[in-house]
Amino acid sequence: CGATVLITELGDQISKQQQNGGEQAMFNQKDMLWIEGESDDSACPVKDGNVLSDPLGSGSILGDIRDSLQQDESDEENEESSTFNLAKLGNIAEKVTGRLQNLTAEDVASAVGIDKRFTQREMKVMQSIVTGEGLTHHLEDKYYQGMGMSAGFVAMVGQELTPLDELGQRDIEEIINSESV
Repeated sequence: CGATVLITELGDQISKQQQNGGEQAMFNQKDMLWIEGESDDSACPVKDGNVLSDPLGSGSILGDIRDSLQQDESDEENEESSTFNLAKLGNIAEKVTGRLQNLTAEDVASAVGIDKRFTQREMKVMQSIVTGEGLTHHLEDKYYQGMGMSAGFVAMVGQELTPLDELGQRDIEEIINSESV
């Protein structure tokens, strides 16, 4: 299996700015290609990373609950009275309830030791399948557009190739309109 190559979509290269009382779209050429092992030292956002993590680690649901309980125990040691106190129990319950109210799918997965970033990545894949975005990225139009951009051209189906450095305001508006269809 070869290196992963990611191409920034043309629509993601266009930003809208306020000028002269109106909104104007501008082409901002960013890094258009990311090639695994070539572009930078960062891990591949699609396939690299650890699947497993410590379920009691910082940031996981169980780790956060454990940390709040340990913090409450250390607060008890500093107090003079070691008798059971309903206020202490209420404080612990409030911390645990507060954390559980912000529960996400990533938190549920982290409880059994699945890394949150892995879960987020997998959720994005599932979302792209459900919305159809994952399919459209693999259709001929997107490949044509991506190959054109990697060569320095705006390549839109049914239009002439336009060098990226010659992109005018009218061309940008056409790109925005065709991306929204």
